[in-house]
Amino acid sequence: MNPHIKSFVATVLMAVLPTLLVVATTAFVSIPYVLGHHPGELPGQGVTAVSHLT
Repeated sequence: MNPHIKSFVATVLMAVLPTLLVVATTAFVSIPYVLGHHPGELPGQGVTAVSHLT
């Protein structure tokens, strides 16, 4: 592989992968928190905390 292409691909991956990790972590942590349950579970299962949004 051309060294310039290899350097370019490495630079792009170093920018894209951390960004993707942050977005995925935020999505998979915040969605269950906002819903009060995981998307695959029924809302009545588990312990949910009552909170007011305003």
